[in-house]
Amino acid sequence: METNRPSSRDWHPIEEAIVEHIDRYGLTTPAAAHAAGVKGMNTLAIAEERLNALVRRGDLIAEPLPSTATGFVLSPVAQQRRGREITDRSGKPLSQRMVVERFAFLSFCCLHENRRTKLTHAELRERFADLYRPGSAHHYYVTTEDETPRLGFLRVDIGSYGRWDRIIAKVSEDLRHHLSHALVRTLLEQQAFELTLITPLPEKARRVQEAMAALQNVFPIPVRSIAVPELVNFIRPAPD
Repeated sequence: METNRPSSRDWHPIEEAIVEHIDRYGLTTPAAAHAAGVKGMNTLAIAEERLNALVRRGDLIAEPLPSTATGFVLSPVAQQRRGREITDRSGKPLSQRMVVERFAFLSFCCLHENRRTKLTHAELRERFADLYRPGSAHHYYVTTEDETPRLGFLRVDIGSYGRWDRIIAKVSEDLRHHLSHALVRTLLEQQAFELTLITPLPEKARRVQEAMAALQNVFPIPVRSIAVPELVNFIRPAPD
């Protein structure tokens, strides 16, 4: 983990855009920032250079990821400047679960062909207040990959092999919870709500997709199960 003494100067508009992007996802990488079209991140090399410059100024912390990439998170001082409560105490490394969930969300929204946008707490509270819960982590996104914009809920599976029943039970619980909201039922009538599961293993993604398709009559919410193989390195370190 790398950090420096924070700077109190105002952020340049490009720096502000970078900080806002990281604040939204909780984590970024040069590849994700570039792919997301963040202001000023015109190439992968420029993205890496700008992120490292903000580390040197104390606004970001570089987090080694269990892959060839380096992750960047907001420093405690930058969080305060964004008006946020400090969640990453004293700039300590993030927990494994937090890193996996943040990277999965970042990958899903910024590195896949169909881009989505993670909703911040403020955006969720303003646009979908019935689903907002103070003090809770929110895993909602908006996708415009079809003609009708859709609200989605993302669940990240940090398990490895086996125990299909456990993740299927969790997804079923998510579906049951969301069906209890009149807002979600209204969105479903408009074909404007979905649920996505991200799991590291393609075989597991396929098995869960098949199981949820069989429960479509019970839980009439579109469910997609996506494999992000890079997550295997986060959950189980690669062999030497």
